[in-house]
Amino acid sequence: MHRHRLLRLLAVNGLAGSLAGLVVVGGLLALNVGGLGSLVAAADNPVLPVVLMTVGFVVTLASVAMGSAVMRIGSDEDERFEGRLIPIRIEAEDRRRRRR
Repeated sequence: MHRHRLLRLLAVNGLAGSLAGLVVVGGLLALNVGGLGSLVAAADNPVLPVVLMTVGFVVTLASVAMGSAVMRIGSDEDERFEGRLIPIRIEAEDRRRRRR
């Protein structure tokens, strides 16, 4: 059962990242950022640059979303340490003196 929850977490976050990638590509092309939209529209085969850009953004943003979800798994508030930290002094050995 625990394994299915992890797969579900990864799938949901992967889909959210993929959707974000699609939105970013659509926004870049629609807003013509840096002349990208008009450059793609004037290309002989405009499908190829759009597909390459879309795949790059989808893979990158889906990976970021999935990675951040995995890193947040162990951050429950109940499991945090609530004790008092006491500094301890540790003497370090000087290696330069030892060589002589």
